[in-house]
Amino acid sequence: CGNLRFLSLVGNPVTRRQHYRLYAINKIPSLNSLDFVVVKRSERQKAKRLANSAAGAALDSDIRA
Repeated sequence: CGNLRFLSLVGNPVTRRQHYRLYAINKIPSLNSLDFVVVKRSERQKAKRLANSAAGAALDSDIRA
């Protein structure tokens, strides 16, 4: 995913999960646009905070299961 800049998950069931956008932004740092919306610096900061939180760890564990 190192060069992935644009990703659309529109219609994908993952979009029903809470924080899916922040999760994707954190996991794919090269993203410039997700679901046709530009990724903002503030979202990257929120994504990083989420990843370092207990909620982020739970989300990561749940997705990997």
